[in-house]
Amino acid sequence: MTRTAKRLMAMLAKIDGVYAIESDLEPGDPELHIVLDRALAAYAGVDLATTATHIRAAFDGIRVSTLKRGKEEVDVTIRFPESARHDPDTLMQLEIPNQRGGLVPLSRIAHLEQTPGATSIRHKDGNRVINVSAEVDSKVITSKELNNRVAAMKDRWLAGDAGSVHVHLGGEEERSQESVRGLAFSFLFALAGIFVILAIQFNRISYPILVMLAIPFGAIGIIVGFFLHGEPLSFMAMMGFVALTGVVVNASLVMAVFIQRQLDSGTPWREAIIESGRRRLRAVLLTAITTVVGLLPTAYGWGGFDPFVAPMALALSWGLMFSTVITLFSVPAALGVALDCKHLGERLLARVRAGAAAS
Repeated sequence: MTRTAKRLMAMLAKIDGVYAIESDLEPGDPELHIVLDRALAAYAGVDLATTATHIRAAFDGIRVSTLKRGKEEVDVTIRFPESARHDPDTLMQLEIPNQRGGLVPLSRIAHLEQTPGATSIRHKDGNRVINVSAEVDSKVITSKELNNRVAAMKDRWLAGDAGSVHVHLGGEEERSQESVRGLAFSFLFALAGIFVILAIQFNRISYPILVMLAIPFGAIGIIVGFFLHGEPLSFMAMMGFVALTGVVVNASLVMAVFIQRQLDSGTPWREAIIESGRRRLRAVLLTAITTVVGLLPTAYGWGGFDPFVAPMALALSWGLMFSTVITLFSVPAALGVALDCKHLGERLLARVRAGAAAS
């Protein structure tokens, strides 16, 4: 296993864009140990607990008082100055009180030993594990491309250890896949929640489907917006799309509710659809415009650019703009087709019943 890890690290070092290659095989940072001579300490009247307490106070400090600064309390701590804490000779001059009331220099009862830092031997399910990690320059190679290349060259760096070593390729790519799966579940859960709420509101199945037609148009708007800006569809952009599902339905919901109320009052369905566009156009546009205007500064970095939040704001703004414009035409048209098909089916059913009654 050790040989395999070393061969893998040597191969990674030859790949452009890969740096900071590390593994569990490498020793830790050097550590400075204070080794107490118990015989000398006992002869000098110094116990281990007192020595440890004073050394810890020299480095971590000890609180001696508390001052009030306004309404806040500030601890007063004393400890070695920064330069002394990095100087072994100064540390060894630290005086430790003994049981007889005297002071004993640390150098008389202890000495320093420099040793490599402790390394851990990792196990998983009872098997020894060696982790090999590296950083990648995303402008040269991505973590997914690196994983694919390592997998393709597995026979070369595994050599004769293929039967005794199990390889798992993870890291950033694995975490990204887990995040995408979680985001997909959140998206499906959001769709189900929106559908249930709309079905309860309209008390029928067809209306929620028509209202949710705005969601695919929002996705198209996001793709168009990111294509025009030359930006990749990042994970934060996909999070913006999930958040968009609950926003883009507002325009179609406003129009669908108005049409339903007009139909319930006895208005013919063609007039109800035309009236919805005439009476609800301003409300739909103003709602979308105010939301988009509020998102644009974050999306384009006006006043300060945040690369973490900007893709989400860009996805929300472009998705909302595109879906709102298309929804103003698609939802009334789809609802008109649905109602027309419904009335056509009713007329055909009435003719069939009339023919059956005549015969």
